[in-house]
Amino acid sequence: MDGTWRRQQIAPAESASTQPIVASTPIEKALDKLRVLFPIVIGFEELYDPCPDREPQVDLGSEGLSLEEVLSRVRSIDPNYRVELLRGSLIHVYPVNETADPVGLLDIRLHQFVMPQDSCLGQAIEYLDEWFHGYAPELVEFLAKRKSAWYRSRGQEVPGQIGSILGN
Repeated sequence: MDGTWRRQQIAPAESASTQPIVASTPIEKALDKLRVLFPIVIGFEELYDPCPDREPQVDLGSEGLSLEEVLSRVRSIDPNYRVELLRGSLIHVYPVNETADPVGLLDIRLHQFVMPQDSCLGQAIEYLDEWFHGYAPELVEFLAKRKSAWYRSRGQEVPGQIGSILGN
């Protein structure tokens, strides 16, 4: 998952400044530049790093460098991240010593993701763990097991609902 979604760089329309509202971290800036240079997909497991006061300056080298040469420069920008090239144009960026995903949600392979025509992405995210919406069955199963284990570990019953959902 691309971690840059949480730092959308949109300045107010009335602002004449080209400076983003929230500055990127150096690794975010490097990955943004990398995407401009090469047709790639980046999986980015981002640690929570405080935002710098201003947008960092990142140099990925001169034009004409190969993807591997540019990746070498990206790797040197922040040693807290490992950058791996997988299957030609898929790049996996993840923390070296810790994880932003201790539960392993990013490793769940979804064989099915269904979003009905009258749904929107916000609704899909909000109800992703509810079985009756059916967006991602593997994720629903994983989260239900975790929830059940959490309640059992505290000697409590898992809360439930009796009957059908109104409107169904």
